[in-house]
Amino acid sequence: MDSDQSAEAPAEGSKRRLAAGATAAGDGAVAVAGGIGAGRDAHLHLHLQTGQSELGPDEDTLLRAYLGRVIDQTEILPLAVVDRELEDGRDDLRLKLPAVYTALLTRSARFEAGRDRAPKADERELVSALEQLDRHRKLVLLGDPGSGKSTFVNFVALCLAGEGLDRADANLARLRESLLGREGRGEKEGLLRSLGRLLPVRVVLRDFAADGLPGEPGEEGRAYWLWEFLRSQLDGAGHGLFFPVLQRELLAGRGLVLLDGLDEVPEASERRRQIREVVADFARGIGESRVLVTGRPYAYQKPEERLKDFVVAVLAPFNRYQIGQFVKRWYEHQVVLKRMEKEQAEARGQLLERAIFASDRLLSLAERPLLLTLMASLHALRGGDLPERREQLYEEAVKLLLSIWEKVRARRDGKGELVLEEPGLAAFLEVNEDEVRKALEALAFTAHEAQPEREGTADVPEWQLVDSLVQLKKSKGGKVDERKLLAYLENRAGLLLARGRGMYTFPHRTFQEYLAACHLMGGDTFPDEVANLVD
Repeated sequence: MDSDQSAEAPAEGSKRRLAAGATAAGDGAVAVAGGIGAGRDAHLHLHLQTGQSELGPDEDTLLRAYLGRVIDQTEILPLAVVDRELEDGRDDLRLKLPAVYTALLTRSARFEAGRDRAPKADERELVSALEQLDRHRKLVLLGDPGSGKSTFVNFVALCLAGEGLDRADANLARLRESLLGREGRGEKEGLLRSLGRLLPVRVVLRDFAADGLPGEPGEEGRAYWLWEFLRSQLDGAGHGLFFPVLQRELLAGRGLVLLDGLDEVPEASERRRQIREVVADFARGIGESRVLVTGRPYAYQKPEERLKDFVVAVLAPFNRYQIGQFVKRWYEHQVVLKRMEKEQAEARGQLLERAIFASDRLLSLAERPLLLTLMASLHALRGGDLPERREQLYEEAVKLLLSIWEKVRARRDGKGELVLEEPGLAAFLEVNEDEVRKALEALAFTAHEAQPEREGTADVPEWQLVDSLVQLKKSKGGKVDERKLLAYLENRAGLLLARGRGMYTFPHRTFQEYLAACHLMGGDTFPDEVANLVD
């Protein structure tokens, strides 16, 4: 039966749009008609070209399945695992990104001629990250670890996917709510003209570097590699039939490609150069579809490391308004999750705001979204206060971050019974938690000692981290499957964050400094070692 003979045939206006947009994706692929821009209310169909004419899956069904997958990948706040109530495996207690997301502000990037340095932020103008994305078809968004780059990518993808699935909490309206004015107050109307109802295509570049670069290191990167990676990812998720639709939408200018983590691609064997070539080639070949690339400033220093024709923006630290907005939304969400009453949540939110704004030390931490999330978690867990002494604050924050690694992961089976999926890190290594802590303190000291610059966090090589943890197990006469250990560390945020394949970093320099100091004080030669370092 032909698509126009379907019992749910589209209206005449929709038929004209389908006919105008019909394309074929290649030999043996899927010939498709219409698109996301043709309207979500149209019943779109496609035919499989497999040697005989037969009606294939309904295109709207394929689209909805794909968008559902995007939502599953993006809607949970990454650091929400600090919630101890999640130990019973209840998904309904997870913190949802749309509920607490606070708009990011940016400054335009300024490069110094003839210097291989990270770009400077132009201090003259603050612009919403979303407004930057709306203005520019090709955008690079730079920021330090914990500044909100990946969260922004996830939020945009989530809202675009939610729009296609009629989600009440994540859609274009919620996306518009996140637009901030120059002083960080109010909303901006009339924007998102170019974003509109685009198909979100999210790619974690470290995954692409690991699985999508088939060529030799010296070979020039080609867009074909990214197309094939997208195809394989959809195939692996059971969405292979959607690939021709995705390809058509991007080529027709109706997509937004979100490439997260340019800095997380290892430099070894010139793989990062290949990634840049792939991104540039891909962006040239998708017409008016839009491309966002995120990364850390250090990976965008040299002229040859920059993407031609891409506008560059640098994420600004949270200001007081943004901090207040996040705290307000955080505690409002506690009410939604039925963890506290409205009056109690409002009172605690005010307490947290006052504590942050009364302390320059806390304010400097709260300027980074990752650390503000950590502070809010700690504040809630302590019943509405923060430690008064600096060292106590860091000690409790370190314990909280370590608890993420130590949390037992479980799920409920069909009978509602808890099923253990993954033990804590110490249990995995069959050592006690104090031994894990001491190993991380030693790593912090080594990294800090070897870091010549006095800003930012040092890199901790993967081999060094793994070797340190493996030695704990060996000291007990046991063995560790290093591949399982790596998978464990990569899949959990914690006291060390994966900066990319082969590298980890602490969430903030102050945590690195604190742990390095703990290592010094815990040693038998503490006073002498400090004296030697001073000399």
